[in-house]
Amino acid sequence: MVTDADQHTTAHRRAQLDEECDRRAVPRRTPEDRAIVIVPRRNIETWFEYLDDREVDEDSTCPKRFVGREHRHLAEKLYRLCHEDQRLPESAPASLVESCVDYAKLKR
Repeated sequence: MVTDADQHTTAHRRAQLDEECDRRAVPRRTPEDRAIVIVPRRNIETWFEYLDDREVDEDSTCPKRFVGREHRHLAEKLYRLCHEDQRLPESAPASLVESCVDYAKLKR
C-alpha cells in the first residue's frame, strides 16, 4: 500500500491505517506479513525530486513534474538503491529510508 503522509508524520499516517483496520475489524499488519506500507512524507513527488538529484525537504510540497513513464528511470534508481545496493545515501529523505527498510521484508 502507498499513501502520502501529507502534513503529518509517517508514524501518524501508519497509526491512522492501524485505526482504520481496527474500525473495520481487519487484522493489523504484523512484522511477519509479506506486505509493506509505503508512506512518502509530504508527497511521492518529494521522492521523485530526490531521485532526480534535486535537494528536497519533507515539509514542502514538490511540483508534479513527472507524468506517465517519465519517472520510470527514477523507479529503476530506487529499485537499485533499495533492492540491489540495500542502502540509501545519508541525504535521502527519512520517509524514503523508512520505506526502503520495510521493503527489505519482501526479500525474506
